[in-house]
Amino acid sequence: FQAEDGIRDVAVTGVQTCALPIYQTAISAGTGNTIVDSFTTSSYRSAKYFVQVSNGTDHQVFDAMVLHNSTVPFISSSTLYTNASLGTLGVDMVGSTVQLIFVGSGAGNQVKVHRTLVV
Repeated sequence: FQAEDGIRDVAVTGVQTCALPIYQTAISAGTGNTIVDSFTTSSYRSAKYFVQVSNGTDHQVFDAMVLHNSTVPFISSSTLYTNASLGTLGVDMVGSTVQLIFVGSGAGNQVKVHRTLVV
């Protein structure tokens, strides 16, 4: 087995691991609905998210699970913040696409998303 970073592990089979940090470029978000990630219902049943939001010296993180039944998306999340909540996470489904949505409490938020998708 050879991971993307070139690390070899001959004892690992059938499991993909990676030591590289994986996140999107920061997405700017204000007080409106901002789609920060999406996936198709035909490709994946669930997703696990770690979301980091920063605004100046204020920071917030979310740990969220998303699941769908092909017609309705569901979300369960927990959050932690340094000073005050910078916003909320939600989900929507448009056609066959599940969308992870951030709604900011104010302008100027920078959102980074790390996800794991499961078939």
